[in-house]
Amino acid sequence: MKCTNCGAQLPPTAQACPNCGTLTPLYYSATGSSPADPTVAASTYYPSSPPGRVPPTTYGSDPYAAPPRNPYESVAPPPPPLQPSYATVPPPSPPPQRNNRGRTGLIIGIAGVLLVLVLLIAGIFALMRPNTNNTTSTATATTAPPSPTARPTSKPTVDSNATATAISSQNPYPPHTGTLILNDPLRDNSKGYKWDEASYAGGDSCGFSGGAYHIIEKSGLICIPEASQLNLNNFAFEADITIAQGDNGGIAFRIDQVNKTFYSFDIGTSGGYVLSVYNGKYTTLSQGTNSVIKQGLNQTNRVAVVANGNLITIYVNNQILDSVHDSAYNHGQIGVAAFTAINKAETNVIVSNVRVWKL
Repeated sequence: MKCTNCGAQLPPTAQACPNCGTLTPLYYSATGSSPADPTVAASTYYPSSPPGRVPPTTYGSDPYAAPPRNPYESVAPPPPPLQPSYATVPPPSPPPQRNNRGRTGLIIGIAGVLLVLVLLIAGIFALMRPNTNNTTSTATATTAPPSPTARPTSKPTVDSNATATAISSQNPYPPHTGTLILNDPLRDNSKGYKWDEASYAGGDSCGFSGGAYHIIEKSGLICIPEASQLNLNNFAFEADITIAQGDNGGIAFRIDQVNKTFYSFDIGTSGGYVLSVYNGKYTTLSQGTNSVIKQGLNQTNRVAVVANGNLITIYVNNQILDSVHDSAYNHGQIGVAAFTAINKAETNVIVSNVRVWKL
């Protein structure tokens, strides 16, 4: 017997085609129905598997694909669609018609009440208002609250002394670095730098007189502060020099008191200057005249030198005069000096405001 639908050979006892599922005549004879009966289930629903029949276990080449439907599997027809479990909500009833005439009357009544209240309040304020004929603009001004801008504001206090100290500690000479290690107005020896105070043969002397440091000499004299921290390699050194009498005054540096060697930089009342190195005799490194030097007696000139390695730069009144290289001496003490030309009277040099920065 063959399937009437697909033509496949059917087993003798088959009630449905194992290939396409079409019901066989055995099914209709067993159930008493016919293929034309409208109550017969569609071919997509299957009866229970026949006895002894094992469903296939091969599902295709794709291991992740869903297996095909087993034609021998009993599949129940789909259930009828669910009915909603909630009760039908009737539509809301239309809103009642508003009585416009009543609303208009209500608005008019409220407006009348408000008008009466305003008139009553105005009358009360008119009765309570004081007589303003005796008041003056002065009283009004005194009772007005102060303007917020009139409140005093505190300002930070600026310590002018601290600012001046910070400025004075800065090195004004290139490279504008270094630590201020000496700052002395030279009114006395109270700063602890141990400036020389002595008299020497021939009338030369170093010391304080009248609140100033004087170098008095007839042949040449260098006065030195003996503080141990003032034996220096690289530094900036300045001093105010006033020639009260005589010819020349200035500063000395990298002084070796044992070997009697040093550098000196001095200026004259004629506007000239000399930078020398001394090792038993003077060797001039730089000399000349410059208009920045104030000429004559009792003129104060700020003389300065920056010694950094073998580079020596000289200044007067914060203006550079010259720079030279010399490696004869690389360290020593500092000092102030007075020099007298041959066959001249004694020289009196006043020194003040000495500062030294260690580089």
